[in-house]
Amino acid sequence: MAIYHMSGQIISRVGKEGKQRSAVAAAAYRSGDKLKDERDGKTKFYHREVKPVSFILAPEHAPDWVYNRERLWNEVEKVEKQYNSQLAREFNIALPRELSNEQQEKLAREYCQNTFVNDGMVADISIHRDDKNNPHFHVMLTVRPFKENGEWGAKTKKEYIKDKDGNFVLNEKGNKKTRNVSLTGWDKNKEKMNFWRKSWADIANKYLALNGFDSRISHLSNEAQGIEKMPTIHEGYAARSIDKRNGKSERVNHNKNVKSYNKTVEDLNKYKKIKKRNSRNIVFTRNFSPAEKKTLKEAAKFSKMFVSFSSVKERKNQLEKWHNSFKFKPLNEENLKKLNRINKEKELLTNAEKILVSESERFINKHYQNIDLNKLNDYGKIAIVDNTVQNKRLLNESELESVLRTAENEEIENSISSILNNRFRFVDSIEKEIEQLSSVFDKYKNTYNIDFSNKNSLENVPDKAIKQMKIVFDRKKSLTNSLDLMNKLYMNKLNEMYPAWKGKEHLSLKEKELFVMGAEYFGQAITPKDFNNPPRKYSLMEQKEILLLMNTNPSAIHQKYADFNTQNESYKQMFLAECYSYLNEFDEGEKAFIVESMNSTETNNIFKEFNGEKLYSFKKDEVFFSDQTNDSAAAAQTSDLFFNTLESVITDADRRAREDEERLRKKKKQNRNRGMGL
Repeated sequence: MAIYHMSGQIISRVGKEGKQRSAVAAAAYRSGDKLKDERDGKTKFYHREVKPVSFILAPEHAPDWVYNRERLWNEVEKVEKQYNSQLAREFNIALPRELSNEQQEKLAREYCQNTFVNDGMVADISIHRDDKNNPHFHVMLTVRPFKENGEWGAKTKKEYIKDKDGNFVLNEKGNKKTRNVSLTGWDKNKEKMNFWRKSWADIANKYLALNGFDSRISHLSNEAQGIEKMPTIHEGYAARSIDKRNGKSERVNHNKNVKSYNKTVEDLNKYKKIKKRNSRNIVFTRNFSPAEKKTLKEAAKFSKMFVSFSSVKERKNQLEKWHNSFKFKPLNEENLKKLNRINKEKELLTNAEKILVSESERFINKHYQNIDLNKLNDYGKIAIVDNTVQNKRLLNESELESVLRTAENEEIENSISSILNNRFRFVDSIEKEIEQLSSVFDKYKNTYNIDFSNKNSLENVPDKAIKQMKIVFDRKKSLTNSLDLMNKLYMNKLNEMYPAWKGKEHLSLKEKELFVMGAEYFGQAITPKDFNNPPRKYSLMEQKEILLLMNTNPSAIHQKYADFNTQNESYKQMFLAECYSYLNEFDEGEKAFIVESMNSTETNNIFKEFNGEKLYSFKKDEVFFSDQTNDSAAAAQTSDLFFNTLESVITDADRRAREDEERLRKKKKQNRNRGMGL
């Protein structure tokens, strides 16, 4: 009997559990072919007892190489740059058992051609007959279209969001909101899925009818079809007597099967009712007292914003900056009014923040009794509750770890939000200021012969000097804490990107910044494969246009290139470094502008810090790469400024790691010998 089964999924580079996935591996598994994955250099092969029937269908304007399965999915991996890119769409579809193998293949071809290929997709089809009672086929579909000239096209475009009056909608930071708009119409929306599902039912039923079969399938659910239990038929005395004697009455056996089916339906309905009742019982909601709701409402009304933990934190940071600016203004009546308003809003927001944290603690005590609240910061408490309410279920251990790790990064970034757009310049200036403050502090110590282990040495020190020393000490402590926060933020990100690389523990703060800059610029962590073929974020034409706008109308850059953060100095440095790496492709005027921008004293260029006035070519160190890939082949040298700089940093970090390991080994040996009396 033919059954309807059609399930779909998106094959992304990062799976639901955070594991890396490959379109090449997926194609190899479904087709039974040996395919080499160019991302990791490994050959993918999955043995099957029954060889699948596999073939590829493509639009007329697609290039000829799409019919080569290995190249097709490797090209997909290359064109999708993001670390979490969608690589393919896949459907698993049951074939009618009534049809012959030839008829099943013809059915699969016609459906995929009419439904997907004629709409512009490439379809990689594999029919599986491992189980003769479950013939089915997998179809992997490209999610990026081809242009008429055979080149890859765009999947989406960004457009600005406008309100009903045609005005731009702004986010909390005052930037214009954007959204991705599909250029293909292939997105998995309800209408499209229903069309694909109905098309399969229609064409499968056509083949069943043409080949003389009465059975039909439907894409509609049993509930939508009004199907619950099956009717039994009249048995009669004779049939029951025959069944009692030898158990071979067709009428009785039919009714036994029907009753078994109906019992299953009944059990399923009971299960559904229990599940529905239980789901109502474990709905997770926020629970504020009337007094707390009143306070939150008052804060929202006064601040004219939606009150959440993140919005309160951000607004308090803004108010603190505003409050500090009044230190340099005369305290006239107008300024006093503004200060009073700031203080009142700060008080309201502080109370709102306490309520949000308190409510989160009550929630966690109720639903996560094994979690020690004393070990959580406020960001972590809020994040656990928000994610639980959003997912409508309790989080498992790995999910809790991920949520808390993200919350920790958010807390750090909030603490240093004012410097994140120009981190390198900040680190450079702060390190110099700490050095100067240390020098001033030591000068006071030496001038007045101060010994902090001896309180009596402070008796003859003037009060003014002691006050100055305290100011210097507090300032140095504050700056050191800021650097510690930056370092913690970078280490968290490096641990996520390179969990196995020991060399990261031996990077300076500025060196860590390089890895973070690269990940932010390219949208994914730098991998060893990138050194073989350095990615290029912007094409030559795009670079030329951005350079022109940088020189004439910088504010227009973000309007055309929404991901180009003109306020982020690190991003601009990466862009200039990319242009510098392709310097010979630009005309003389553009070259002069690039070089001048790279050498500008205002930019505090990180690449000048590492390379001086000269570009170096470094041999890659094997330690970093051996932890990231099984490909032992030496990568080709590059002339890319960013990657050459990064190579140097990796080499030095791994050298320092080896030296530390050697020192530790010698120390252990000395201790062992000492313990043996040698």
